Amino acid sequence: MPIQTIEWHHDPVQDGKVVVLPALVHVANAICLIAGIGLGSDGLRTHVDPAAVESLRLDGAQIEEVLGRLIESMEDSGALLEMSRPDLTQERKIA
Repeated sequence: MPIQTIEWHHDPVQDGKVVVLPALVHVANAICLIAGIGLGSDGLRTHVDPAAVESLRLDGAQIEEVLGRLIESMEDSGALLEMSRPDLTQERKIA
């Protein structure tokens, strides 16, 4: 199934049926692209297959909540990364 998941995550409907794991990756990929993580071959024209969303029993409010949490965690991660960087504006003394 891992190979099919990779192959089908842009088209999770195969032979008229939604394949669940590729559908999950398809929706997650779209959420990441909308949040600005990565850039697919379609650029900013992200397409989410409604059948994939329906098969996962997700609604717009749930997707918006996940998107909000993702953006919030990215902001938190960015703040942590900034704190861990050395201050390059100060001169370093060589002993």
